[in-house]
Parts: sequence; C-alpha cells; structure tokens
Amino acid sequence: MEEWEELIVVVDGTIAQYTSTNTAGTKLKSTNGWKECGNGMDNFGFSAFPAGYIASDSYSYHDDEYEAHFWSSTNNKNAYEAYHMNLDYRYNYAELGYIDKRAGLSVRCLKN
Repeated sequence: MEEWEELIVVVDGTIAQYTSTNTAGTKLKSTNGWKECGNGMDNFGFSAFPAGYIASDSYSYHDDEYEAHFWSSTNNKNAYEAYHMNLDYRYNYAELGYIDKRAGLSVRCLKN
C-alpha cells in the first residue's frame, strides 16, 4: 500500500501525503482507450489502460474502458481483503481502497 501512496504523492507533485483530492489519476492514465473523454496524459509512462475488473461475488467482468484496478500486496485488517488503487474515466484522482481477494484486478510489477 505504501508504494501506491508514494507513487500518487510523487506523480501529483503538489501534496506531501496521499489524499483523495490528488491529481495523479490523469497523469497515470494512458492517452487513449478510456471512454467519454476520460483519457489521461500519461506523464510518467505508467500507461494505465481501462482493463476493468472481475467481481468477487459473481465472477463477471465489469467496466472495461471505464476503470482500471491494481492490486497491492498489502492485506486489509482481515485475510480476505487487500488494498488496491483505482482509476476511473470520470475522475482526475487515483483512489486507494480495499477489495475482496477473490476479485480479478490488474497487476503492476516494480523494478528494483
């Protein structure tokens, strides 16, 4: 989770710690592929495409072209949920939250 928070702070450039009013979403989203004028600027080469997600309760696919969800390796307070980052075509911010581990989300690998 700390890596996502740090990424959002650095990409936003105007905040000292994660806040839901950040502007990192626009700077991380790809320049094409998002619905309804939701494309980003991809300032950092992150190139987040709207891959959608697979819901944990129905195992059905949702929101391709509208949202991108990325796993964190950090569990929530219980063993059934983990933190994630969400980008949405409607918003300029990157959102952090938690979700059931049975869901299907995208993964980004870090190079050391």
